[in-house]
Amino acid sequence: MEKPVFRIAVCDDEKVHRDHLMRTVRGAWEDSEKQCEILGFSTGKELLEAAEQSCFDLIFLDILMDGMDGMQAAQKLRADGLRTRIVFVTSSPDFVFRGYEVEALRYLMKPFREEQIREALRACRKDAAQPKELLVRAGAAIHKIPFRDIYYVEAQRKSSAVVLKDRTLLSAHGISDMEKELPEDLFFRCQKSFIVNLRQVASICRYEATLKNGAAVPVSRAKWAEMKERLIGYLAR
Repeated sequence: MEKPVFRIAVCDDEKVHRDHLMRTVRGAWEDSEKQCEILGFSTGKELLEAAEQSCFDLIFLDILMDGMDGMQAAQKLRADGLRTRIVFVTSSPDFVFRGYEVEALRYLMKPFREEQIREALRACRKDAAQPKELLVRAGAAIHKIPFRDIYYVEAQRKSSAVVLKDRTLLSAHGISDMEKELPEDLFFRCQKSFIVNLRQVASICRYEATLKNGAAVPVSRAKWAEMKERLIGYLAR
């Protein structure tokens, strides 16, 4: 039986860097259950045109390119609703926080090591295997909520409010039970009554996180240093 194909795009406008990354990805591939197909692109425009025709499982993307740069290409992919995993491989650290905005899986600096590429491939496979949704029982209904759509969870006595962009669901589960259901690499309990989605944080100031929907979530003094470390770690993954 033919093995399933894992399709990877490598986009870099400098051929020497693109070819080197493609060779490194091929050498770092470890999954014996799938065959790896790697396609190279020299511009963001070429990448987007290819993504319209077929699906990629992972994109390695340079940022500093002539014409449409890598960040613009990533923003267009997300605007089109594509959830393809993105790993930025770039010579500039200036875009690390913007990489968070387009939900980049990793942000690697050139010159990279083969082990960094291997780890990014492992993270991609792990991400693909993990649950992407939270089951919320609200009254007689059960809702399947993608983790990315959750802004924060707030304790409501013995229950919890799950706050989304356009609505709030009241779950019968307490906040400690909710904490166990949410992936710890994405969610952080910043205060005894609040769990915040790191992906939805727009900014932080002393003892408060402002989310992308404008909501302000308190951060306890005891959790402040860890909150900063977790957020920076999430952005720089």
